[in-house]
Amino acid sequence: MAKVLTSASVDKIKPKKDRQEIPDGVVPSLFLQVQPSGTKSWAIRYRFNQKPQKFTLGRWPQLSLKEARLAAANAFEEIANGNNPKQERQTAQE
Repeated sequence: MAKVLTSASVDKIKPKKDRQEIPDGVVPSLFLQVQPSGTKSWAIRYRFNQKPQKFTLGRWPQLSLKEARLAAANAFEEIANGNNPKQERQTAQE
């Protein structure tokens, strides 16, 4: 079972030689990515049109744990409504 993350526990996570994906025990499919460089970011994994997708929500600490959980919930609501948040962001950036 995934461990419930807290702001303090996220702050204390140290980078390792390989990229880490640490799941959140509160919001399923939300995880913290920790790069070997020390960069931390929030992302979700989901399926859209039967294809696996990964969507990066934002970097820690600019996007707090609370904000990441809310952003994940909003993204899953979009997915439930038939919209792909990853595709929408790419379209908006173009």
